[in-house]
Amino acid sequence: MAVLGDIARENAPSPDALLHHALEGDDPKVLEALSVLCMVQFLGDFPLLARVRHRQLELAQLAGDAELISDSEQNLAATYWRNGQLSLAEKYCRECLTTRQRLFGPTGMKTLDITNLLAHIMKDSKRLAEAEPLYRTVLSARTATLGPEHLDTAGSTNNLAVLLVETQQYAKAEALYLEALAVRREKAGALHRSTLLTTYLLACLLERRPARRAEALRRFEEVYEGRVRTLGQEHRETREAYMKVLALR
Repeated sequence: MAVLGDIARENAPSPDALLHHALEGDDPKVLEALSVLCMVQFLGDFPLLARVRHRQLELAQLAGDAELISDSEQNLAATYWRNGQLSLAEKYCRECLTTRQRLFGPTGMKTLDITNLLAHIMKDSKRLAEAEPLYRTVLSARTATLGPEHLDTAGSTNNLAVLLVETQQYAKAEALYLEALAVRREKAGALHRSTLLTTYLLACLLERRPARRAEALRRFEEVYEGRVRTLGQEHRETREAYMKVLALR
C-alpha cells in the first residue's frame, strides 16, 4: 500500500497519464515506487521497469552524482540481465564497474557486487572462460574482507561451484558446494531458501554419477521436505524437487 501511495501522489486522471507523469517527472521516490511495483513479485513488467531505470539514470546523470549514477547503472544492468538482454546488461554493467573501481577500488563492496553481476552475465552468455576469473576475484576478496563464514562469501562460493559444474570440474564444484552449504546451514538455517538451493544443486551434481544416486536422492528428499514446509506443496521449486525425488526412487 505504501508503494501505491507514493505513486498516487501524482494525482493523474488515468493510469496512462500517471505512468507518463512518473516517467517524465523528477521525483525519485515516485520512480522507485514504480520500479518496486514493476518487479517480478508484483507485475513482472520488465520493459516498463527498464524505462523506469533509464529515467532514474537520466536524473542521476543530471545531478552529476557518480555513486548514484553507478547505482542506477547496476539497477539497469540487472533489469536487462533478468530479462535475458545480455548485451545491454553487459554494457551498463561495465560502465558501472569502471566508475566503482575508481570510487571504491577493485575490492570495495560495491565494486564486488557489480563484478559478481558481470560474472553472471558472462556465464549466461556462455563466455565461461571470462566468467570464472570474475567469480574467483569476488570470492577471494569477500573471503579476505568478510571472512570465510560470511553469508556473502558462501554465496560467492556457491556461484563459483555452479560455474565449475558447467566447465565439468565436478570434484572442485562438489567441494565448494559442501563449503557453501556448511556456512548457509549454520548462519541461515537448514530451511533457508539459499541453504535448500545449495543442497539442490549439490544433489543435481551427485545425480550425474551413478554410484552416488542414492546420496543424491537423500539430498533431493531433504530439499523437497524443506520446501514443502517453507514454500508450500504447490510452489514451483517444491514441485521441481518432487520430480527429482520421483525420478530417483
